[in-house]
Amino acid sequence: MRFLDQNQICNWDAIIDNCDEIEGLDEKQKTLVKEAFSFLKNEFGENFLFNQGKEAIHPFFDLLINHVSSTRLWFVDLVEALQKVKTCENYNELLKRLKNPKLFNEAKSVLDIAIKFLLSDLQIEFDCEVLVDDRMKKPDIRIINPDTRETFYCEVSISNKSDIQEIAEMTEITLFNATFVSGQFLEIAGRIEKTLTSEELQIYAIKVNQFANNVAKEIGFGELIINGVLTLGLSTKEKKSLLEEWAARNNCVVGSFDGPPFNSNELQRMREKIFKEQKQLPKDVANLIMVYDTDFFYGINNMIEVIDVLEKFVYKHNHVLALIIKGGYTGQIKPILIMREFHMYLQKGRNELRAEQYLIIWNHFCKKPVSPATMTKIYRSIREY
Repeated sequence: MRFLDQNQICNWDAIIDNCDEIEGLDEKQKTLVKEAFSFLKNEFGENFLFNQGKEAIHPFFDLLINHVSSTRLWFVDLVEALQKVKTCENYNELLKRLKNPKLFNEAKSVLDIAIKFLLSDLQIEFDCEVLVDDRMKKPDIRIINPDTRETFYCEVSISNKSDIQEIAEMTEITLFNATFVSGQFLEIAGRIEKTLTSEELQIYAIKVNQFANNVAKEIGFGELIINGVLTLGLSTKEKKSLLEEWAARNNCVVGSFDGPPFNSNELQRMREKIFKEQKQLPKDVANLIMVYDTDFFYGINNMIEVIDVLEKFVYKHNHVLALIIKGGYTGQIKPILIMREFHMYLQKGRNELRAEQYLIIWNHFCKKPVSPATMTKIYRSIREY
């Protein structure tokens, strides 16, 4: 396979020509990818990549340098979404944000939820000016139900990782990677009881790796339990039944290695996010707040308790109809639906490797309630698309 060099990666035509070199794409997919890049060349500008390539900080480059089918098909999905919203009011404002490396991720999040609303037969407009507390604001999306003529707004935000999330994620990744044994696949089940410092990680990673090698090369199945730190079971494929019995006794699931437990500080961060975003929304209509937070659901053991806490945060703002939190993970997909009155937690597959997580918290005290028909469309946008 021929790889693009530094100059070619900044040239739309070279990228289009290279599509024939990408392994794993059939002829139909190659055509779709080429058409997608041609569309982006027209929308973003012929010199966009060249101008951005001086620093290569636009998220496009992280994908372009990875010469695999999945990255090229990502551009197909992007273009399909852009084509759906191209006729929407203020599309060019969204496009301008997508071109900006610093604004791209949030703009892409706006695009993603806008598509869901469109597919649920709602009309959308981008960056429409509205008066909020005697000042002009531009909520990300204006939403109109064409059947009822109800109009409301959606503010979209991305939540950055907290320090504790960074530490928890590093703890999980480091210990999980320590279970790898060269040339040998091991079945896994277990959980991590607490976050670990870098010094602790070095010590425990060595112990886990030694244990994994012993399982792979000698015993075939075993457990490593460090009180208050780690509960881990590993086995070869031949002895998976022993691991399944062990997992049932230890409240674990084969195929899962759960990270450190949920930290209540994340709820406080979400409360602050809600307070900040509601200021961007008009007080005389119902509104949605959409927060993309990949790690919010990380380590949650009791979703009902989380819902009960979050609803109190939302109830304080009577112009907010609902809070929608979106997360996700890569790994084994387990479809889940949890209802708490009207509130809903949904976990579903986006594709065979990626799961999406949604939590909708409805505000019973919203002073501008919407019709059941509109609420149904909002539900559909999350559940079906």
